[in-house]
Amino acid sequence: MYYANGGLFKERLRRLELFGSLGIHPGSDVRESKLESVIFDFQRMNTIDISALAMLEEVFRDYSARKIRIIAVKLNSEVYDLFEKSGMNAFLFYGRNLDSIEEAVNLVRHSA
Repeated sequence: MYYANGGLFKERLRRLELFGSLGIHPGSDVRESKLESVIFDFQRMNTIDISALAMLEEVFRDYSARKIRIIAVKLNSEVYDLFEKSGMNAFLFYGRNLDSIEEAVNLVRHSA
């Protein structure tokens, strides 16, 4: 992840939260459910620059302030090291990096 795709990332998160899908037109009605957890699958993110890390921290702070659990899956060791050095791992649910989406979903289901 790098600075140039950070804005698109934030916009996609906002649309998912408001509409539940990227495929729904932005002019559609906003869904009425409360977001409790967000699972981020970082498997394809091999690296992150400082601008993207700051943008992701902003997203994590917003979710944390709204008591939304942040769950990370498949962070590679290089990116996880950056999360630890920057304090980003403090935003992660249980401060952990999980191995699979299935593990994350089970964690969400059993912590509700």
